[in-house]
Amino acid sequence: GQGRAVDRQSAHANSLDEHGHNPSFWEEPLLSRNLIYTSCARCHYETDLYGGQSDLYGQARPIEQISTGELNAGLPGADSIARGKNLVVDRGCLGCHKYRGRGGALGPDITYVGNNTVHNLDFHHIPDGTARTVEGWLFAHFKSPQAVIPNSLMPELDLSNAQAADLTAYMISLKRKSAPAAYTPLPQRVDPAPVRGETLYRMYCSACHGADGVGAIVRDAESARLLDRPRELLTPSLRNIDTLGVASDAYLRHVIASGRPGTSMPAWQTDGGLSEDEIDLITAYIRRWEPEEADRSYVSASRGDARVGGALFRANCVGCHGPNAEGGQIGISLRAPSFLAIASDDLLAETILRGRPNTAMPSWRQFDNRDVSDLLAYLRSYQPLNSNRETVLALVNSDLREASRTELAASSADANPSPSAAIGLMLYRSRCTVCHGETGEGKIGPSINNQAMLRVVSNEFLHDTLVRGRPGTAMPAWRQLSSEDIADLIALLRTWQTEPAKPLAAVRVGGDPQNGQLLYQGICASCHGPSAEGALGPQLANPVFLETVSDETLIEWISYGRPGTQMRPHLRGQQGNADLTQSQIEDIVTYLRSTRGRQPIDGERIGLGYAPRGAVLYRQMCISCHGEQGEGTIGPAIRNRAFLAAASDGFLRATIVLGRDDTEMRSMGHRGTGIVEMQAEEIDDLIAYLRSNEDTAPITHRFVMGANPDNGRDKFVAFCAGCHGDLGRGGFAPELNNPGFLRAATDGYLQATIIRCRRGTAMRPFGISGHGLAHLSQAEINEIVAYVRQWSPDVRPLRRTETMANEADSQSD
Repeated sequence: GQGRAVDRQSAHANSLDEHGHNPSFWEEPLLSRNLIYTSCARCHYETDLYGGQSDLYGQARPIEQISTGELNAGLPGADSIARGKNLVVDRGCLGCHKYRGRGGALGPDITYVGNNTVHNLDFHHIPDGTARTVEGWLFAHFKSPQAVIPNSLMPELDLSNAQAADLTAYMISLKRKSAPAAYTPLPQRVDPAPVRGETLYRMYCSACHGADGVGAIVRDAESARLLDRPRELLTPSLRNIDTLGVASDAYLRHVIASGRPGTSMPAWQTDGGLSEDEIDLITAYIRRWEPEEADRSYVSASRGDARVGGALFRANCVGCHGPNAEGGQIGISLRAPSFLAIASDDLLAETILRGRPNTAMPSWRQFDNRDVSDLLAYLRSYQPLNSNRETVLALVNSDLREASRTELAASSADANPSPSAAIGLMLYRSRCTVCHGETGEGKIGPSINNQAMLRVVSNEFLHDTLVRGRPGTAMPAWRQLSSEDIADLIALLRTWQTEPAKPLAAVRVGGDPQNGQLLYQGICASCHGPSAEGALGPQLANPVFLETVSDETLIEWISYGRPGTQMRPHLRGQQGNADLTQSQIEDIVTYLRSTRGRQPIDGERIGLGYAPRGAVLYRQMCISCHGEQGEGTIGPAIRNRAFLAAASDGFLRATIVLGRDDTEMRSMGHRGTGIVEMQAEEIDDLIAYLRSNEDTAPITHRFVMGANPDNGRDKFVAFCAGCHGDLGRGGFAPELNNPGFLRAATDGYLQATIIRCRRGTAMRPFGISGHGLAHLSQAEINEIVAYVRQWSPDVRPLRRTETMANEADSQSD
């Protein structure tokens, strides 16, 4: 009411004529009975959208949990205001409106919207019979925004009359505090528990992208200022599995924080008032819409069907990895023997399910355990077993194929040695020396010229170790070797055995795994890792090792150690590292056996090497292919968190030692075939350097090697301009010629989007066998990406020759 009026009618100023107008023209007519509580906000903080705190992190509970009862505790009877407050959160009003400096900028600031008077409002388009009051205008506006304000960007809210009345009451309550500070009640004490990402998403994002993230239809802000009928835009779906598969967290954070200049997407960090932590929470909430990842403990090539996996591969993978998994300019070769020999099923499964963020390798969370197992079975079909176990054992046990130490020694003096031993020695020197040493003394790998090992292991154990390797470690699976090759290597190992075989008494182990775990943690973990994943000592929780080694052999090694190594005796009376009874040793063996069925452990992280020396080696040997900081150039990105998390130190070692068949990655191990020879210590230093960058944000790859942007322009016009516009803007599809988008999107994001498509949208696949509108080669896709990159104001594509020349200049400097 009007406090300075001298008569009742003017003071109340609530008498309306037949047209609903207030003849007294007072700015603040007396509030109706249902709006009495809106004035409480002049003193109380309970009605404020953020409560009594300036930051959402001060909230005791998520805003969506506010109930009428909670608000009534501070303001009894303010039910309508409480319901209106919930509507502001539920309908995402802050996506367009600012409140106390936080929110969007498409609509007016609502911080003090309750201080508006009828003189601030345009009543020309309100329906007949609507009271000429702030309450009447707000109610009509919430019921039909575009009728009250022509060309309004505000969407239809589909509110009931009761909801519109509640929202009106809450808006009128948003007033400046007018009471002196001493009269203002203290805000309720709150527990500083963080707000949830869901709350933030609903408040700031749901109005445009939908409460469930599937997108919504909004009016174009630019055309609304120029046209009577502004065009409508479909906002991107954030819940699209293809979007989430290729969009990394870094991409999502960048888009949220920096927005899309020239579009309705604001920069929520600089203009919207959100902190980095809040943006991280929103990103994590969006990521929750991805399907739950398959349980990798149920995934293995042995459980899959290669025929089904081949169908899945042809439908989803050939665009990057080629029709026969041979790789290309975007994806790596998946059929190279040197890759399949060291890539464990767990590494492959994790790569499929989680992808490689910021590269063209998306995550495939929609695949279940069977799908992934089928894909692994298909990939393993490119790794056929070229040897036969029975044949190998027959050759090794034959008098004609056995070689003595005397014959082997004579071979160095050009005598007539046993063919088996001599060939085995050549095979050993070409494939095994860098890890096991010149004479099997052990370097990266364990000592194999060790009597404690050779006396107790069978030829079957040696065969299985050579053929199956040790997944997750540097020991490859040598499936490509023939039966004769395997027999030659085993014969060589037997020439190192100078003592007769030691018969082991059969033991039926039935120990206590819980007691064994306690003993293991106290005695064994310091060398073999807390979960037997390997450290200074070999990996014991390795499925292939546990399948091939006998209980008797494990008991023998634990009891008497491995002389010449750091593995000491542990049996009582042997004067070793511990004084265990036979029963306790059996408990440890039982515990190790119990690890076979659990979730695969992360690959070994031995932690050897000196990172500063590794940095020097990296710049000398790796920078020309993998980039200055491992971001990738003609070689893949190796400073990728997902890659480093999935790859064990053994995988990295074996990759350096073996190289990659049919690629520019050469063997760099001692006695390798590459342009350099690295010692075991240098390899450890290089891996230590790579690991030192594991928690550092990587440099994103934003130039396409060897691609011609001029050719890309022609292909863009032919295949992309119809939706995205001739210059990447102006079409009905999202704007590509946008600096904010190009700064956020990596080359891999663009490549994967073109190849994979966006199911449920007009974006079709364009990769080979993608069942889309065209089948573009990887080279053609790279040319399109190079052309799109030319629109970026701060990143230009480089041709390979230019890049290599620049790197050569920098190295010569």
